[in-house]
Amino acid sequence: MTEYGTGDIRNFVLVGHSGAGKTSLAEALLHTAGQSNRLGSVDEGTSIFDADEEEKQRKCSVDPGFGHLLWKDKTINLIDTPGFPDFSGGALPSLAAAETAVLMISAPAGIEINTRKMFHAAGDRKLARIIIINKIDADNLNLPELLKAIRQQFGSQCRVLNLPSADGKSLIDCFGQTEGETAFGDVSQAHTELVESIVEVDDDLTEAYLGGEELSREQLTEAFTKALVAGTVIPVMFASTREELGAKELLDVLADYGPNPLQGAGAELIGEDGSSEHISPEPDAKVLAQVVRVSADPKSNIRNAIIRVFSGTLRSGDNIFVDDNKRAQRTGHLLKLQGNNTEEIERLVPGDIGVLAKLEEVRTGSTIKNQAGPEKIKTVKTTEPLYSLAIEPKSRGDEQKISETMSRLAEEDPTFRVTRDSQTGELVISGLGDLHLRVVLSRMKQRFKLDMLTKPPKIPYRETIMGTAKYIEYTHKKQSGGAGQFAKVFVDLEPNERGAGYEFIDKIFAAPSIRLFGRAWIKVSKLKCPKACWRAIRS
Repeated sequence: MTEYGTGDIRNFVLVGHSGAGKTSLAEALLHTAGQSNRLGSVDEGTSIFDADEEEKQRKCSVDPGFGHLLWKDKTINLIDTPGFPDFSGGALPSLAAAETAVLMISAPAGIEINTRKMFHAAGDRKLARIIIINKIDADNLNLPELLKAIRQQFGSQCRVLNLPSADGKSLIDCFGQTEGETAFGDVSQAHTELVESIVEVDDDLTEAYLGGEELSREQLTEAFTKALVAGTVIPVMFASTREELGAKELLDVLADYGPNPLQGAGAELIGEDGSSEHISPEPDAKVLAQVVRVSADPKSNIRNAIIRVFSGTLRSGDNIFVDDNKRAQRTGHLLKLQGNNTEEIERLVPGDIGVLAKLEEVRTGSTIKNQAGPEKIKTVKTTEPLYSLAIEPKSRGDEQKISETMSRLAEEDPTFRVTRDSQTGELVISGLGDLHLRVVLSRMKQRFKLDMLTKPPKIPYRETIMGTAKYIEYTHKKQSGGAGQFAKVFVDLEPNERGAGYEFIDKIFAAPSIRLFGRAWIKVSKLKCPKACWRAIRS
């Protein structure tokens, strides 16, 4: 590969709801940049990114797909994330690897559930955001109304960067041009609104612009990147991935205006005492990287850790440490991903994304470093599991394989959990929905030859006091020689407030103090052995 530095890298992640066309856009970008000799198709099962058998069968992304390309001497790393909310366990951690989030919206479907979720998640991560309205060649569209809805949902900083031409076969750049025949909208107005949002990031530029001074293209280009990072402008672009319309325009925007790892928000290092420190992307500093996905190679079943380097330079053969583990591991070959295909590289510089193979005790979110220590890189918060199934193997000989299989799947997916219910004895798997768990079970069968039976988990019901019982009387008599034992016990029980726990109240007259479980009043006429009261309650 061509040698490049941190300033030459552009990392972006494709996010949005399922069916918006994220994978199709990723295929169009690779084809436009000459990284593939054909345009892959999700429907035909020829996509570079949806190469897993599960993805081919369902015709949608299940896991994040990683690729890279060269455009205008810039190395662009792209991540194609799944759009179903059930698979956000892969989509959300991918935000940690990028400086820019490209939000895909299907023109016929409009703004959907995961569109809003991923837009705000990218904002919380302080990523630059770009919105692409896809499928503009569909019938019966009202694009002006969709633009209005986008601004209402995501803010007035959403500004049009290009507009479809009158014939619908090209796009007009509203940043570099002030006139043109469009299918809708006014190029001059769009240009003015865009420039006004860009100059907001710099007080001197704002003053110069309001004073009537003509700003140079270089001034606006530099300010455009700052405005993207600050969020004062969110460009809105148009595309038709089926015709590869919009792919070149997006690559130009990323290469010319997209923030590099030196300009992006970066990451925070959390110390053992909870203190936070911003990580500086210096090539000669301590190596700090984060695992954004753990996957198994479908051919060799070798486990790969896909990492984003935040500081230091990582080379083949270096000693590294995972999280707070004090045992060093040696890196093998460093790789770059292109879907499921790999390409060997010599090093990973700050800001780059690559693959480490055969690492032990690693999971999504793990911190990779070249010096042992307790500090960790702050992870992206994922959704807690919402849906559970009880499972058991169809074959009795498979019990021993379950533990190792479940552990490997949990390392790959931070939203997948496995527990053994101590009360019912059932093995329970939990995820983000029925679709999520069905895909996990299908992979268990394909990859590990484990066929499972499923059923709803049992609910362990517990008894509690619901009503009031007064003057429960019990007489204790025991004669075993000597003076003997005699006690008359009266107990009152009533429910306490929900969640308040047990409350013990003693009302004993002329007798030793006795404590009982529950809320009780006890009257003992004569007592020489406290065990008598416990026998009374148990009866």
